[in-house]
Amino acid sequence: MKRTVALFLGLVLAVAAPLAFAQAWPTKPIKWVVPFAPGGTTDILARTIGDKLGVALGQPVIVENKPGAGGGLGADFVAKSAPDGYTILGGTISTNAINASLYKDLPYDPVKDFIPITLIARVPNMLVVNNDVPAKTVAELIALMKKNPGKYTFASSGNGTSQHLSGELFKGMAGVDMQHIPYKGSPPALQDVMGGSVTMTFDNITTAWTLAKGGKLRALGVTTAKRSPAAPDVQEKLLALGAEPVGNSTEEFTAFVKTEVVKWGDVVKKSGAKVD
Repeated sequence: MKRTVALFLGLVLAVAAPLAFAQAWPTKPIKWVVPFAPGGTTDILARTIGDKLGVALGQPVIVENKPGAGGGLGADFVAKSAPDGYTILGGTISTNAINASLYKDLPYDPVKDFIPITLIARVPNMLVVNNDVPAKTVAELIALMKKNPGKYTFASSGNGTSQHLSGELFKGMAGVDMQHIPYKGSPPALQDVMGGSVTMTFDNITTAWTLAKGGKLRALGVTTAKRSPAAPDVQEKLLALGAEPVGNSTEEFTAFVKTEVVKWGDVVKKSGAKVD
């Protein structure tokens, strides 16, 4: 049977919305699994939405972090949990699109093993570098990397994440070489970029921009996202986090997931990204 999933897809977040369970649902706490480390965008938005959802449903929503394998460990946990509506996944573009093509033996099916509920928000990625890097613009960074091939590294919150593929695509588009260093979430990745052991990362604006504004990292570029008037009851807080609220139907979200699996499969193939 399919399990419920709150999908956080592609620079994109999702939230749990009630499905057509028995009339008594929910009669106990709901577990919201975040497949990445505490403190990252997926975690922040799960806790922000979870608080509101708990009040609306009359039952607490408990956020539990299960990082590893580009979000795959947490996703697999939810895929194998009881399909009773009490375990949901704060999925991402990694768990429910990219991993299908990146991992040879993925232990779950991102389309068949879950019931998409709704898309919460889109979150752009931001290119940030360690403050000791002399480049002040993307063009200067590319020139620096071409002058010193193989010297620079980029961190991500795990293999197959949007941060990982953003770096791989950047390498291909800019014609530069840099080594990928995967972590089990954004916080440890950002920590090492700030510390200088890794040169840069393409992290979610939710976490990266706060550090850049505080002078702990230098921001060089960001993807753009059009604001949406959807989800007005949580819109102000999400926008403050750098996330664009969305919200759609289960049918719309299901179709979206299927197209994302195909689209990102092509990106993985063209970028040459792989996980051994």
